Amino acid sequence: MKEERTQGGELQFQTEIEIISTAIHRNLLRLRGFCMTPRERMLVYPYMFNGNVASCLRERPETQPPLDWPIRKRIALGSARGVAYLNEECDPRIIHRDIKASNILLDDEFEAVVGDFGLAKLIDDEETHVTTMVQSRGRGNGRGTYRSTSVSVYRSRIGHHAYLVIYKI
Repeated sequence: MKEERTQGGELQFQTEIEIISTAIHRNLLRLRGFCMTPRERMLVYPYMFNGNVASCLRERPETQPPLDWPIRKRIALGSARGVAYLNEECDPRIIHRDIKASNILLDDEFEAVVGDFGLAKLIDDEETHVTTMVQSRGRGNGRGTYRSTSVSVYRSRIGHHAYLVIYKI
């Protein structure tokens, strides 16, 4: 991943390095390295052979068969395990804040790997409720709008699994 240096981009870059270096799980994208120059910031990740869930579901060539149910189930469970680790087991806990099909990457065996931690937020164990401001990416005109997001922090894996399984299918 390569990006030009901007004030907002700098914060996302630093956030991604901080969070991805503390969260180590087989279903989370591992940072291999990074490079900083006065004008650019680069993060180095392993190559994800099968792209992301969005491209596999929406942009696959007609010659390629759709993902079968066992693979979809593996993707849903793997991404749910990654998010559950962030929310419940990681110390400090992490709220990803940008879970979507394009941020669930797929390795060569279609194992789900949660990526893009630029909007993630660290939370203390004592916190049960977090309010954050997230800039949604606008469509068409390229401008985003800010929205306030209120998140209750639950210690229930069932909720994360159910949400992601339904989302993926």
